[in-house]
Amino acid sequence: MRVSNHRSPSTILPVTRNLTAVYISSLVMVLLMTVASLAGLLYPDQLYPTEELQQSFMATDVVNLFIGLPILLGSIWFARQAS
Repeated sequence: MRVSNHRSPSTILPVTRNLTAVYISSLVMVLLMTVASLAGLLYPDQLYPTEELQQSFMATDVVNLFIGLPILLGSIWFARQAS
């Protein structure tokens, strides 16, 4: 008979170990996403060689800044608050 090593989520939550590395990597991702999206909005001619690419990816840059960034920052904040 085989015993499963899989634990249910209720036995491993809440996470009690140090999450500093996770917070730092998340903040690095916030910085990279912000820089990339702002660069796409401020310098579209240099980043997107055709008009079709500009139209499609500039919309993605706006969504990243106004929807993705707040969600990522909010999830970091909630994780720091242990909620």
